[in-house]
Amino acid sequence: MIDFTSALYLGIEHSSSSLPAWSRLTLGKPAALETIKGSRRVETELARLLGCENAVLAPSTLHAFHDVFAVFAGGRGRILLHEDVYPIARVAAGCGARSIPEDLRVPEGAVIVADGFLPFRGSSPPLAHYSSVAHDSGGLLVIDDTQAVGLLGPEGGGTVRDKGMADQHVLVVASLAKAFGVPITVIGGSWTVIRRLKDESFARVHCSPPSAAVIAAAERAVAINNRSGSALRSKLAANTGRLRQWLAMLQFPTTNGNFPVQALGCISETAVTALHTFLLNRGVRTVLACVCGKVRLVFVLTARHSFAEIDTAGSLVRAWLTDVADESCLRQRITEAPVNEVVR
Repeated sequence: MIDFTSALYLGIEHSSSSLPAWSRLTLGKPAALETIKGSRRVETELARLLGCENAVLAPSTLHAFHDVFAVFAGGRGRILLHEDVYPIARVAAGCGARSIPEDLRVPEGAVIVADGFLPFRGSSPPLAHYSSVAHDSGGLLVIDDTQAVGLLGPEGGGTVRDKGMADQHVLVVASLAKAFGVPITVIGGSWTVIRRLKDESFARVHCSPPSAAVIAAAERAVAINNRSGSALRSKLAANTGRLRQWLAMLQFPTTNGNFPVQALGCISETAVTALHTFLLNRGVRTVLACVCGKVRLVFVLTARHSFAEIDTAGSLVRAWLTDVADESCLRQRITEAPVNEVVR
């Protein structure tokens, strides 16, 4: 089976044999009392990668956002969400959160939340502007950079490092579960902000910290990125370009640039489902994703894919268009406007 559903973008995987042995998986105590050996070393390396002064680890983005909002928004309705913010941040913010106002007039101490990069738009929100607003209001810009870390910016350091935005009014939250293949989250920011977050954290007092296995995998992922990250990102870019060549030849427009998540546009929902099934029955697994109410077929590329696998998928899509898809589907593919929505 050729799998185009995994978001392990750099192809970094961690078998048990690739990690050092551990005597205790967990300490049975919260991070506020003690952390797993190696945790601080990983935090220091990740802070450097993100271009931040300091960093702290959390078990997940949900834990991270819960703490960030509780500490810096104080439950006083000051959380402002970009319209495309990832659902986990929206869930953690709760019903008291509201959208960023168009005029960007925000309350004092507002916490503005936005994704660092929007894969299906192929661009970022106006982060520099949001950072300026957060600075002027005495608030905080919280950037979910999960999609960008490992892929964009120097060394794969993500959006904040790429744009040189790190300061005391910017906080980065990024899961390493995608590009680095590790189910752990890093929170990066200034010394002052991270110190306060650690001091007032709910999760670090009442929840278990990341396990020894996860810490070991994170340390290994950082080492792989330091050693081979550039080559892996180049291979990933080549794979994405190869698929985009196929899509262009088959007249499937995409709007998400060279990001390794590519959605096929301009066919009906019925046709999308038929194509998904056609590919699956022939050994190619893809994603059916809802794009603002429309179902789209999505290919997720990794550095592990070969050109032969991509060519197989492209050839099958061409065969479906030539031999299987009915004429009404083809007419819609040619005449329908390009996709411009965002999968969330």
